[in-house]
Amino acid sequence: MSLLQSIKGRPDIRKQLRYPDRRSFVQFINSLLPLAGQVERLAPNFAGTMQPNPEYPWRDPATGNVEVPVRYAFPAFDPGGAQMIKLERLITELLRIMN
Repeated sequence: MSLLQSIKGRPDIRKQLRYPDRRSFVQFINSLLPLAGQVERLAPNFAGTMQPNPEYPWRDPATGNVEVPVRYAFPAFDPGGAQMIKLERLITELLRIMN
């Protein structure tokens, strides 16, 4: 998420991503921040032992069952969702630009 915050002020990146003006670029980045925050909170240091994370098992607070990432669908993250597609494309473009 801090990466997205930092690129809002980078005209060089904005131009390489073909955004004609700062306002539209900042609006685009701001529209992705909630999803980026959700992704960031999946990290075990944020999720802890009682929330889903993609690395370690956790205990479901409602049922007490131990859940494992390989069997969990992560329903908040629809790979076909519009915001997820935009975030994936942005990350792909950023990797291309920074190489």
